Amino acid sequence: MTIMESLKPINLPDNLLHYLTDSKLINCQKEIGYTFKDPTYLLEALWHSSYKEIGTFSYERLEFLGDTILQYITGIYLYSNFPNEDEGYLTKKRSTIVSAKALSKVAKEYHLDQFIFIDDYLKNKMSNSILCDLYESITAAIFSDGGLEPCKIFVMKSLKNIISAPLSDHQNFKSQLQELLQKNHSPIPIYQVINEKGPHHEIIFEMILELENKTYGPIQAKSKKEGEQLLAQLAIKSLG
Repeated sequence: MTIMESLKPINLPDNLLHYLTDSKLINCQKEIGYTFKDPTYLLEALWHSSYKEIGTFSYERLEFLGDTILQYITGIYLYSNFPNEDEGYLTKKRSTIVSAKALSKVAKEYHLDQFIFIDDYLKNKMSNSILCDLYESITAAIFSDGGLEPCKIFVMKSLKNIISAPLSDHQNFKSQLQELLQKNHSPIPIYQVINEKGPHHEIIFEMILELENKTYGPIQAKSKKEGEQLLAQLAIKSLG
């Protein structure tokens, strides 16, 4: 059995088949830009456990799968597009992208709260947690129905603004410069130490930054990391 074969949707009871043509499903597909071959996946993704008790039929299992898929898609993208960033930056960046705050915001932008089948009380006080779960379950539903490629298209399109936004650490000028260059499809910056002076325990690094046939610096710093931050700050001011 292949992975996709193992993701078959459950068989709906006869009394629920009419939901497959519900206007919520039709409008949701228009909003997310994907048409399901089997709308049962979408119905499951939109079905909150509070609505009606039907065994395990709710979005909770799809939510679990969606979380894993989001980690994979965003992880591959960040690894491929930020070659100069270390593991700490990549982890922090991915955590920001797939956070409940970010995903619930995107869910609202796509009006997913209007399509969910949920108890009226919970619908009137929709939490960010439910909105986040909803986005994850929709992601998994697309993957289950159409495979990785349409799922990747949806994720990258819907999370585009969050992915391109700089991290909240405004002092990390090197990361801000990297994201600015990535957004503009510019070449990667090259940081160079051109001289070292002083005793071993108090070395001063003289450094420059080369970017698109332009040189920034030289500057002096007590560490290479500090020097890279200073140079990146100079470049950002020049480019801005």
